[in-house]
Parts: sequence; structure tokens; C-alpha cells
Amino acid sequence: MIHIFIGTKAQYIKTAPLLRKLDLHGIDYNLVDSGQHACLSGKLRRELGLRDPDVYLRKGKDIARVFHALLWGLKYILLACFAPHWVLKNIFVNKRGICVIHGDTPSTLISLVLAKRAGLTVAHIEAGLRSFSYSNPFPEELIRVVTMKFADILFAPSYWACSNLTRMNVKGKIINLGANTNIESTRYALARGSDCPRPRGKFVVATVHRVETILNKKKMRYVIDLLVRISKSWSLVWVMHEPTTKQLKRFHLDRVLTGTENIELRPLLEHADFIHLISGAEFLVTDGGSIQEESYYLNIPCLVLRKRTERQEGQGHNIFMAEFNDDRVTYFLDNFRAFRSNWMMESRCSPSEKVLDYLLEYDENNHEESRYFDHTASSS
Repeated sequence: MIHIFIGTKAQYIKTAPLLRKLDLHGIDYNLVDSGQHACLSGKLRRELGLRDPDVYLRKGKDIARVFHALLWGLKYILLACFAPHWVLKNIFVNKRGICVIHGDTPSTLISLVLAKRAGLTVAHIEAGLRSFSYSNPFPEELIRVVTMKFADILFAPSYWACSNLTRMNVKGKIINLGANTNIESTRYALARGSDCPRPRGKFVVATVHRVETILNKKKMRYVIDLLVRISKSWSLVWVMHEPTTKQLKRFHLDRVLTGTENIELRPLLEHADFIHLISGAEFLVTDGGSIQEESYYLNIPCLVLRKRTERQEGQGHNIFMAEFNDDRVTYFLDNFRAFRSNWMMESRCSPSEKVLDYLLEYDENNHEESRYFDHTASSS
């Protein structure tokens, strides 16, 4: 039995290509929604053409506060520790097999613990990404290291990610997909099209949502000052996450934006609308890893508001790390046009097809296969 265990916006977007292929081929699977982004998930499934989950861990509002996330996570980790039979029966519908998990979120850690305690084989998509700093980003770097140490199958998006896993001496089987499933999600969004309005003239798009950014008042002040500075030369669309909005109010930084005419605040957009918006931007300002990837696929200059990134996409091409350093930021703003290249998005690459092929072929009792399984030469 194939189990898919996800629960955040990014996980739905990046796992959607695999889910659509499972549905297309009529393959039975158990979809578990962790409930981390419970409110967003329903809208996302309709947008992405996905069916409803078989199991919900929670419904209602999204988990937007660290304290609530800790309580929610602790509940299911305790269940996994003390009631593994209940977990197998009620979450994994009494069927052993492979549990596919994704990324580096609290949902990833919870899905790992529950699946392992229920006796399932765990396959981790987006394995091998490393920033090599537990505080940048936190807690994502810690979660991904723990997940990679305990997962049985590790779907890595590149040779670089595979080499990281090899150096970590992981016990699981390493599979090189050659690309991240996010490239398929971006193509899908472009194909859907969008009527989302763009600002007239030249514009910039910004998003900020990472915990290590929004919980730090000094960093948030830096972000505000930077965006106000940018708005003096370009129209700026700031796509707002709920936790970011709350932190701005908590730090009283929302007042700084009052009267700033050239900054437009928009709520979270559908994925196709967001891709349509950023594809027309002069450049992006973000602290998000997925958006770093999307900017690379779309060949849009991107200023990343972090000191480190776990992703190689765009490094040396369209990506520039701000490091919260004024000189670096000024250099990017003065030279952002140089951060466009002739790179074209691969139109046939299908890492999700390779994931599906391997899941269907996988034999849990076969230990004689080569430990390193390279799928980069597979046809898509």
C-alpha cells in the first residue's frame, strides 16, 4: 500500500504531480493530511486537481503559532510512542507498505515518526538538501537531518543532494531524480494560466515567512526598510502570510507601511496566480526556498533574504544571497538585470514519474540491489 502523508501548502504543491499520476493510473493510495495548513488545504486541492484525503489529523484553522505547533506535534509524537497499533489502524488504515513524506516541515517530522512506529517503509522526497547550519533555517535544517537519517528511501533532486546524503552516511537507499518535483508544479501552474492582475509598469514581488526571519524584530525591521527603499523606484507587491502579518502587528511595524503608496499588500494567492505574478516581475525578494526554485525555473532575478540556503537551484545564475548585508543588497539592486541568463526550463523532465516508477517496483524484502539507484537517465 502507498501512503502519502503531507499537510502544508508547499507539500501539496510539490507532491501534486505524484498524486495526479497515481490518480491517472488508477493506483490505490491512502492520502493523509496532517492538518498543519488545514484551512488552506481544501482550496489547494481544488486548485491542483487533487482528491480529498482519506485521513485528517486535524481540521479547522491553519497552525500559525510556534506554541500551537509544538502542542500539536507533541500530541502525535506521544501517540506514536505509546499507541503504535492505534496509529497503524486509524492513520494508515491497517495497511503496511510505503509512506511517502516530503520536505522539512513539522508535518515531515510527525509523518516520519508515525510511519516508522507503525512499521512502514518511509520514502522522503526532497532529500539531501542542506544549508549546513541548524539555525539557518530553523527548525527546517534540524528536521531534514533527522528525517534523512531515519528514512528508508531518499529521493534526492540532484547529484549535489546525493553527495550530501553519502557524506552523512545515511542508511536509506539514495535515488537521484535529477530535478525537484517543483519544476512540474511550476509548469502545471503556467499551463493553467491566470487572470490575476499585475501592477502597471515595472514591479517587484516580495514574500517573507520563515520563522527565523519573522520572529526576529531586528530582521523584520531590516525587511521593512528594504521594501520601503525598493518601493521608491518600483511598484512593490508584498504577498502576505498570516504569521508574517501577526508579527508585523506584534512589533508595531505595520505602522511603517501606512501611507507608503507604492507598496501593495496582497493575501496568499493561488499557486497559478502567484506564478503568473512573479513571472512578470523585475525581480523577487524572498526568504522562501520554494520561491528560490521557482524564480530559477522562470529565470527571474531573486534576492534571497537569508544567510544560507539549502538549495542549489539558481546559485551562480539568478539567485543572490542578501545575508542581511547592506553592501550586498545595494549591489543586487544596482545590478539585478545581470542576474538573468539564457537558461530555459526543461519541458519534459518528470521527477514524479521516476518516484512513481520506483515505488511500484520497490520490494521491501529485496536487500541485494545496489544501494545507489540513479534514475537521471530514465525516460519521462
